[in-house]
Amino acid sequence: MHPHFGATHHPTVDVGIRAVDRIVIGNVLQIARSGVETQATFWGHVAEAHPAFSAKNTAIAGHFNKTETQAWRGFHALRTDLISHLARELVRECGLSESEYRILVAVSEAPHRRIRARDLCQVLGWERSRLSRQISRMENRGTVQRVDCESDARGFDVRLTPSGLATITAAAPIHLQAVRHCFIDLLTTEQMNVLSEISEIVGEHLASEHSHRDDLKLD
Repeated sequence: MHPHFGATHHPTVDVGIRAVDRIVIGNVLQIARSGVETQATFWGHVAEAHPAFSAKNTAIAGHFNKTETQAWRGFHALRTDLISHLARELVRECGLSESEYRILVAVSEAPHRRIRARDLCQVLGWERSRLSRQISRMENRGTVQRVDCESDARGFDVRLTPSGLATITAAAPIHLQAVRHCFIDLLTTEQMNVLSEISEIVGEHLASEHSHRDDLKLD
């Protein structure tokens, strides 16, 4: 699926899809300069360039109607703006990156404030190499400690240090207040329930049909 225009793969138009890929990659700047402002105009250019994307293939090309476009682009803008703002607040108010904060939360909530690296990768959706680099940086700051894994000699556990506990204890209320100010307090209970339902529906779909967890290098 094209992330912005919703183009959906279909086996009968593979050649057309490849042609569209070339158009998007090679000519997107030229199209932008020509004043293209809407999906319909964009896909009109595509249809002219390749017959596989004529008017009869609108469903394959993936037009969004007005409601769908507003919902998708609104969500995308909200996610980008909100997460970026909260990340900047974390750095400014607590001196923590978003990655550090997520790790400190996960380890602090684990039994005995200690978690296997493999499990932490799954919680974060990270590969082992990324986690290992981040843990090394946090070890240098003294907030976590890498310790031997009792059940797997090849792996390691991540343990929260006293300094790490103090750090997350101080940072969590500040971060949660920022989330409340920019998100929770702006919504009604009904809106939050709807959002929770939407998150559950999309999350279950991704987990069942598009999960990448098994592809992560965790061992």
